[in-house]
Order: sequence, then structure tokens, then C-alpha cells
Amino acid sequence: MNNTRLLLPALMVTMLCNMAIAQKKQFTMTEATNGLSTTLASKSIKGAAWQPGTHKMWEIIKADGKEEWKVTEFSSKNTVAATEVPQGAYPPGETVNNIPSLKWLDKNTAWFMNGKNIIMGSLDGSNWTWTKWVSLPDNAENVFVDKNKSIAYTVDNNLYLLDKDKRNIKVTNETDKNIVCGTSVHRDEFGIDHGIFFSP
Repeated sequence: MNNTRLLLPALMVTMLCNMAIAQKKQFTMTEATNGLSTTLASKSIKGAAWQPGTHKMWEIIKADGKEEWKVTEFSSKNTVAATEVPQGAYPPGETVNNIPSLKWLDKNTAWFMNGKNIIMGSLDGSNWTWTKWVSLPDNAENVFVDKNKSIAYTVDNNLYLLDKDKRNIKVTNETDKNIVCGTSVHRDEFGIDHGIFFSP
């Protein structure tokens, strides 16, 4: 019993000392109440995407006041190498205001939306070559691109397909506005955030 009486105060003193050491930073009232959305917020990763068939993660960073792509390669030896990749020249007549988030089709091919234009990029080493792939209708939504370069999208409540030969096919013909096709109508669950799925 005497050992317990001595051990308990010693344990409490140790815990208080550790808490005092851990609490060196003084927070302002604003940080204490809104910190998780301001100064104490964790760093976000913008436009992150894995390059297929590699151990490379692409993201958009801001450096010297401008945005650029940063590529981080994670090797099997747990070493990390980061490089910046220039965006290359966009197709003539295409004004791209911000570095786009890439959507990858394969190891060396990616695309992004610029307004209603789909821009296709081919990567050779660290050099991009960009071409204007196709223009979609102004009211196109829910754009989904398959690895075989077919494009599905919706206009109003109907589904359309632009195949790899750029033939436009109207897949559905619903006149009742209460019936929607190709649109996610439920909460985004289980990683499902769209309503278009290509058959293999």
C-alpha cells in the first residue's frame, strides 16, 4: 500500500512534466478555435494523380508565385526523388490559365478539360506534346474518358458516346426529365463518384 502511495504522485509529476514540455507553443484564441481550417490545417495536395505503371505521383505546387507540376518518385528502397516538370506548349489557340490536373490513360498519355475542349498530352521523358483532341457541346456534363479513348458525356438527362473514331452516338433517348442517365444520383460512397462505367 505504501508503494502505491509513492508511485501515484511520482507518476502524476512525470505526466505533468511531459505535458508541460509538449505544450511549448502558445496558441492564440483564433488558432485554438479555428486553427484546423487556418494556421493548424494540414497541408493539402492539389491535383494528385498516380502515373500508371510507375511509382510516380504528380501534384500541382506553387513555386516562385506560379504553379507547376511536381513529380515524386517512390522507389522500392523507400527513397523519394522529386522533380519539377514543365508543362510544354499547349495547342495553338488554347489558353490554359492554370496548371491542369491530369487524368491518365496510360503510362505516357494524359488528358485534361479546358473549357469544353479535351486536350490530350503525350509524355516523352520529361517533355509534353499537347494536341486538341476533341470539342464537346457547350452543355456537355459528366465527362468520362475510357482508356480506349472513347468519351461518354451527358446532355440534359441523356447519355452520349464519342467513340475513338470521333463518331457521336446518342445512347439514350429519355424525354421524361425525371429519368436521368449517366449521372450519379446517390451520395458518393464506396469510391463511386460518377454515373458512367465503360464495359471492358
